[in-house]
Amino acid sequence: MNTRPIAVVLIAITALIPLAVMASGPLEAEPLQSASPPGIAPIPGRTFSPNTIPALQGSSVYTPFIPLVLRPPTYVISGQVTFQSNPLADVTITVRAGVTTTTNVSGTYAIRLFEGTHTLTPSKPNYVFTPPSRTIALHSDTPGQNFTATLPTYTVSGRATDGANPVAGVVISAGVNLSATTDSSGNYTLGNLTAGTYVLTATKLGLAFPSRTVTVPPDRTGIDFARLIAQVTFPNGMVSDASQNHLFVSSRQDSSTVAVFTETVGMLSPRTTIPIYQRQASGVGLLDNKVYVANWGNPDPSTVSVIDTRTLTKDKDISIKNCGGEAVHLAVNPATRHVFVTLHAGNQVAMIDTTNADSVSCIATNAAPFGVAVHSASNSVFVGNRDGLDLWRIADTAPFTATQVVDWRIPPDKGSRYHVSVSPATNRLFAMVGLDDADVPDKLYVYDIGTSGELTPVVGTPIVVGNTGDGGYVRQSQSACSVSPNLIYIAANAIDEVWVLNGDLTLRKRLTSANGIGKKPLALAENTVLKQVYIANTQSNSISVWDACDAAPAQ
Repeated sequence: MNTRPIAVVLIAITALIPLAVMASGPLEAEPLQSASPPGIAPIPGRTFSPNTIPALQGSSVYTPFIPLVLRPPTYVISGQVTFQSNPLADVTITVRAGVTTTTNVSGTYAIRLFEGTHTLTPSKPNYVFTPPSRTIALHSDTPGQNFTATLPTYTVSGRATDGANPVAGVVISAGVNLSATTDSSGNYTLGNLTAGTYVLTATKLGLAFPSRTVTVPPDRTGIDFARLIAQVTFPNGMVSDASQNHLFVSSRQDSSTVAVFTETVGMLSPRTTIPIYQRQASGVGLLDNKVYVANWGNPDPSTVSVIDTRTLTKDKDISIKNCGGEAVHLAVNPATRHVFVTLHAGNQVAMIDTTNADSVSCIATNAAPFGVAVHSASNSVFVGNRDGLDLWRIADTAPFTATQVVDWRIPPDKGSRYHVSVSPATNRLFAMVGLDDADVPDKLYVYDIGTSGELTPVVGTPIVVGNTGDGGYVRQSQSACSVSPNLIYIAANAIDEVWVLNGDLTLRKRLTSANGIGKKPLALAENTVLKQVYIANTQSNSISVWDACDAAPAQ
């Protein structure tokens, strides 16, 4: 407040002649015998406090040294704050401690101040302003005191790796329109991040990475992404329980186990490991709330272990030793609730009737039955006999007759029947035949399945595919994909690749280590709800994840 003395002030006494007082300090009134309370005559542009001097009744003089305080006039300073040409609300405009105002939804502000010099400073968390402040000599209303806000940006950088190897083409994202892609060295720099906390995700088809949470400022470096690998020792058979998003993976080692993973998009997280206490767990299948595991079991008695998918514990073992040894693959028929197990050393298929106390029947086929697949629509079970070089069909109705339906003993197509699979979506049978010459790529035979289980070769087949070695799987995707439906995946075990065919059987791409495929890919499984395919890499002891609806162009 301004308390400087004023040289000339008119003191007016009601009904009396005004008295001019020369003042160079506090004002004193002349003694008066009788008067109404005096008043202060106005001076243009000035106000006073108090604006009257009370008389003391019964006294001949006024109390001396009553201060008269000068108050300057007030004026309005106004303006607007904008951000990227748009109004910015809730910006605090500070003059001094305790003297502030705030911009409204139109970004405008107005503040009334005494005449004089004032400095206005805008502020809002995370923003910087141009100019940073304005100093104004205020002698009249002063509009147009505007500020422009900007948000400073920061960068996050790091590297994506698969083990010790860099991974190119990984998209690092912090949200909509905030992404960067790793280069050939696996490096990335993500810019244009305003102050805040971000969850960074790293994505590339077939690979899974953990997310990272970062806060800026300051600029962040070393925010790396290491590929997540689902680890299983010698993974063999796999099946996905999409109702609970659990993947069951058998481990073909002497002390057998089944690893259970929780499935999410692009990722497998370890859930638990279930001891089987059998030898060399192999093929697996899902029926109702049970997972059935074929245990190789030679020279030990062959068994099928049963796991409860609700409790994730082993329920029991079913002996199938009367049918032979070396239980390899397993398939289930939901229509009849039967489980079929190929016995490589027994030249038979064991059928477990889950509706009849898990009773076991033995069905004779040809030498060394290996692959097995069920076509529920026709109640047909197809068995590929590895040493018998042929394909048999078992009718899954009494009396469960088994007959040869395809013979591969005659050159030039002579070869061992390894894996077979059935696609309910297309009613087709896929059969991989390994030729005598291990250096020659295998052939994929495709058949349309009739209503009674009869097979009709698809025109243009067989086709030459990658070498599936000792039993690489083939599987046609059952996911409901709007783009590229019914892709066919082939585990080319001998060349460490997975071949992907289009639904018309043309080659789409060959997945290699650059796509996250490990050593010796063998088993394939699929979660049709999450629309992703799983690939068991037996020598790398890992599981790869791939988008079942991969819409990327062929490589």
